[in-house]
Amino acid sequence: MLIKGIRSFSPENVDAIEFHRPLTLIVGENGAGKTTIIECLKMACTGDLPPNARSGQTFVHDPKVAGETEVKAQIKLRFLTPTARKPVVCVRNLRLVQKASKMEYKALEGLIQTWNEKTDKPEALSHRCADMDKAVPALMGVSKAVLDSVIFVHQDEANWPLSDPSTLKKKFDEIFSATRYTKALEALRKLKLEHNQKSKEMVLMLQTIESHKTHAEKLMASVTEDKHQSQSIEGEIRELEALIVEKEKKVQDLQGKMNRIKEYAIEISNLEARIEVTSNQCSVFATKLQDKLLDESTEQLQSFQLQHMANMRQLEEDKSNLLEQMHSLSLDEEALREQFNRETKQQGKLMAEADAHAKNVKKAQALMRSIKAAHSDLLPDLDSNEESTTEFMASCQRLLASMKSELLNLKEQHRIEEDECQVQVGNIAKQIALLEESKRSKEGSLAECNTRHVEIEKELETLTCSQTNIAELEAREAASRLALVEKKEHLNADDMDSELQTVSSNIEKSRSCISSLRRERESLATLSTHLSRLQFKEEERGLKIEKRNTLLSKHEEELLQLLGLDCYKGIDSIAEKSQATHEILAREKTAHLEQLQSLQQSRGIFQGRLDAACQALSSIEDEIKKCQEALANASKLAQPTGAPEFEQLLALAEEEKRMPQQEVSKLEAMSTVYQTFATEASEHHRCPVCHHQFSGGEESLFCDRVQKLTSTFPDAINEQREKLYKAEQQVSTFKKLKPVWTRLELLTEQELPEKASLVKMLQADVQRIDSSLEAATAESAFVEHKLQQLLKLNDHAVVPITGLTHDISLIDLEIATIKQSCNITDESKSLYEVDKEIEKTEADCFALEKRKEILTKVISAKRSEIFSMENAWRTLQEEIFKARRMQENVLSLQHEREQMIESQDTLQLQVKMVRAQLEPLYHQQNELVAKRAELRESFTQQEECVTAKYHGFQRELETLDGIQQLLAEYTEQGRAEKLARTLKALSRTRELQQDHANSMESCRNAIQDVEAQMSKLQTRKANIDDNLQYRMIQNTLQKFQSEMQELSLQRDTIADAACLEKTAECESKELSLLRDKQQMLKGSLSTYAQQIVSKEKELRAKEYRDVHGRHRTATIELETNKMAVQDLERYYVALDKALLTFHRSRMEEVNKIIRELWQKTYRNQDIDYVQIKADTENAKSGSTRSYNYRVVMRSGDAELDMRGRCSAGQKVLACLIIRLALAEVFCLNCGILALDEPTTNLDPANSQSLAQSLHQLMEQRRNQDSFQLIVITHDEQFAHMIGKREHAETYYRISKDEYQHSKIREQLVDGS
Repeated sequence: MLIKGIRSFSPENVDAIEFHRPLTLIVGENGAGKTTIIECLKMACTGDLPPNARSGQTFVHDPKVAGETEVKAQIKLRFLTPTARKPVVCVRNLRLVQKASKMEYKALEGLIQTWNEKTDKPEALSHRCADMDKAVPALMGVSKAVLDSVIFVHQDEANWPLSDPSTLKKKFDEIFSATRYTKALEALRKLKLEHNQKSKEMVLMLQTIESHKTHAEKLMASVTEDKHQSQSIEGEIRELEALIVEKEKKVQDLQGKMNRIKEYAIEISNLEARIEVTSNQCSVFATKLQDKLLDESTEQLQSFQLQHMANMRQLEEDKSNLLEQMHSLSLDEEALREQFNRETKQQGKLMAEADAHAKNVKKAQALMRSIKAAHSDLLPDLDSNEESTTEFMASCQRLLASMKSELLNLKEQHRIEEDECQVQVGNIAKQIALLEESKRSKEGSLAECNTRHVEIEKELETLTCSQTNIAELEAREAASRLALVEKKEHLNADDMDSELQTVSSNIEKSRSCISSLRRERESLATLSTHLSRLQFKEEERGLKIEKRNTLLSKHEEELLQLLGLDCYKGIDSIAEKSQATHEILAREKTAHLEQLQSLQQSRGIFQGRLDAACQALSSIEDEIKKCQEALANASKLAQPTGAPEFEQLLALAEEEKRMPQQEVSKLEAMSTVYQTFATEASEHHRCPVCHHQFSGGEESLFCDRVQKLTSTFPDAINEQREKLYKAEQQVSTFKKLKPVWTRLELLTEQELPEKASLVKMLQADVQRIDSSLEAATAESAFVEHKLQQLLKLNDHAVVPITGLTHDISLIDLEIATIKQSCNITDESKSLYEVDKEIEKTEADCFALEKRKEILTKVISAKRSEIFSMENAWRTLQEEIFKARRMQENVLSLQHEREQMIESQDTLQLQVKMVRAQLEPLYHQQNELVAKRAELRESFTQQEECVTAKYHGFQRELETLDGIQQLLAEYTEQGRAEKLARTLKALSRTRELQQDHANSMESCRNAIQDVEAQMSKLQTRKANIDDNLQYRMIQNTLQKFQSEMQELSLQRDTIADAACLEKTAECESKELSLLRDKQQMLKGSLSTYAQQIVSKEKELRAKEYRDVHGRHRTATIELETNKMAVQDLERYYVALDKALLTFHRSRMEEVNKIIRELWQKTYRNQDIDYVQIKADTENAKSGSTRSYNYRVVMRSGDAELDMRGRCSAGQKVLACLIIRLALAEVFCLNCGILALDEPTTNLDPANSQSLAQSLHQLMEQRRNQDSFQLIVITHDEQFAHMIGKREHAETYYRISKDEYQHSKIREQLVDGS
């Protein structure tokens, strides 16, 4: 195996490890990388990561340690297939990438190189990881569970046999592959249950299909009869339809004539109402236009209208022009106002800038005078002109530059002086540092010498060993050796070995007997299928008989009561009686169904008649409701019940119309008279009645009174005219509704009572038939209930009992056939008897083995005693060796103490010399530091003074320069000229605003003149429109009068209305009788048609379609399904028994090996042996068997769970032995076993016994080609115990190099 980039193995590793037979020994210190080999083996074979690998991130070599962002790892494993012994190479590639915030692990595509048998050459195929995880265990000839839990077990998971019950169960189920077979058993059980359920459903389905078949035949006969009846009724309906068509034509002719008469009456009534309304409108307009009637013709008035429109358009155009002119003037005025505001704002801004300019001039002059006063000897004199100011500013800038250069020179001079002082301080400090370092080094060496001197003194005090002690230890060692020799001789002299040999020979004899019995069993195994089938059939026969008796006892009373029996004489009699009862009930059900069908047909006929009568009654009621609604909507009055009331309402409406008509005539006449009185009084100045001459104020008083009276007449006339119009509308409405009144009276008094009595009679007939139907339905339901009860009892009792009886007879025949074919007699040994003899012999063998165990324990106890004596002897030898080593250590420590004393004296003298050199240097350093501080303080004061002067002068110049810039900007922009121009523009704007105000006033006056002209034209146009309307109403009145005369003549040409009404009434009654008869026949036909459709639909339903074929298919399927259930039961029992045998034999082998290994290995006497208990759960019949596992320890007759009760060493030893036993049983094709740190928590005695057990295991299986034991340990002594030359020539040592990378080195075994 080659490992690259896994954990501490370098990605560039080229070392490989070759696993030898029978032993590969790997030794190394803790943390060297030994366990990584087990992890790589497991990863290569199964693809599983080790525990706590953080999804592979800690399994691959860390990129940060390698100094890379990506590390690629590889595991290459080469092995031989167990059968063909062909080489296979498995390569797994891994990758770990370091990203910004996390690491990403990925398993790359792997490779499997196999040997092609056809070409006899190797070939390589790439695989996905999941495919490799399945392919590699298959090539190794062992399951993945065995690889995980037995062969390659990680150190962290080595104690899994003593883990929690759920984990232990999962592990053992996977090792035994129990889950796969359990699933197969469960699938067989479920399949059998499904087929049983399916058989029950098939029986019910078959019975249902039989009943459907019988019912379908009856339905087909009934459909044929219904079709014959329907054809005869259709002939009668066609004859009635011809008569109804002829009658309808006559009634339609009469109804058309009556409708035309009614239409003429309605049109005449409408025209009368229109004429009356139009005449009223004419009188209204005549009164309104009494003094305003125009003499011009209609054409002239229309031309006046056209001229008026042209004049109005001209005036509107003039008005629009004036408005637009006024709008334009308002816009100009608004623009002038805005311009005035802008100029006012600009004037204020310019005046403020002029004031600020004057202030800046004064401020600049004052500032220059102050600067001149401060530096009078360095600056020129000031004048009021611009050139003097410019020269003054230039002189100030030159003075500022000279001050800045002086400041920089001063700082440079100070820096040079300070650097010279700093150099001197630094030189002194370097000398002091060198001396201090030398002093610390020597003091440290002196302290180490003192510490080591103290340690030597303490060690000398503890190491007190003399030659006398060594002599005593040698004497004790010699005595112990002599006692050990005597003990071994005593053990050899004892005869327990001969007894053990005798017991062993008896065990061998028992085993040979067992072998012969097993050969006999194998000879009988050729007939195992027939024997197991025979046994199964006998058990099945007993179960079916028991089930049949249970069903009989459960349903006995119900069967006897329903079938009318006192007691049953046999199964056949019950089946025959049940069949007879079923036929009787089926016949009764058929008779009741026929009776129900005839009653339903009668009810359908009467229901058709009732529906037709109800429909006619509903249409009459709807027509009455419509007439009443029409009357209510039109008249808004209480509904009359007859013609006299209607005549009274019409006369009352005529009377109400006459009263407002008279009032209108009277008021109009009074208005005319009073106007005449007023005119005559004003013309002749006298009373128009008594002709009395007015004097003084009488005339004015008379005229006022007449005027006051006449002013109230128009309102009163209008009010009465409104009443008159409403009364006329009411009279017109009553005249229109007269035919409706007539039809309503006919419907309510004649047609409605006749139809109501017919409906009552038909309802009574339908109720009578319904009561008969209810009684027949109840009888049919009772028969149906008994039939269903019988069917249910057949399903639950009769059919199962009959089927069971039939099955029992078939099983009896089959049992006889099997016995005859196999020549089995009662004296022949059965397979069961042979199994019993084997069990008995095995029990005897087990007792002998138990005796052998007791003898082995006694011998083992004595040998343990010898072993403990050997350990004591070896301990004394080690103590002698340690005493001699201690004596040598005392001499070497005394010599080292003398050397330490000399070194201490030398170092103390050197430390004193260094301290003397340091004192003058520290004094000189302090003086230089103080001098440097004084220089820095004086330099800082000088620089601050010069800097303050420079910055103050600089700020004054910046202020003066800013003011000069503002003054120059004011002059350059010409702000004074702008102020003068703004004042002139402001006065000009005020003049323009005054002119626009005058123009606006003139436009307003012109618009008022145009509106006055338009008002006069509108008044004249209204008068012309009224005259034209008056003339149009007069023409319309003449047109209505001529139309009414024409309609009266046309109405008189038609026949008398009363005669037509009587004839139409007679024809309508005959037509109604024909239609009633037709509806009755249609109702019967509809009933038959519905019955035919429902029956045909029922025949087309799924349950009646191809019912004969489905009946035949269901019978075949039922028999086939029963045979399948029997086969499934047989397979289930055989597989369950095989699994039980396999599990029991494997567990016995495993426990036997565990017991032998424990007794050979464990050196204490508190635990006799350890075994694995497999407790069965869900062992009920028909359920899947499952096992719960636990590890127990036996001490005498006591049996205790080992988990939670054993020590750490016992736990490790028990788990190792269990793994060795599982490997012995389950790894015959793949004899690999890897043990990682097997001596963990074991004492020396148990470690030695474990080594001896492994040695015996290698001796027993060294001839097996596939056996390989891999042991990884850090215990050198344990490695020497098992790593002998007879098992391995070399071993591997794992260590780490200077880069902390794991290295593999192969070394020779020393042969000890």
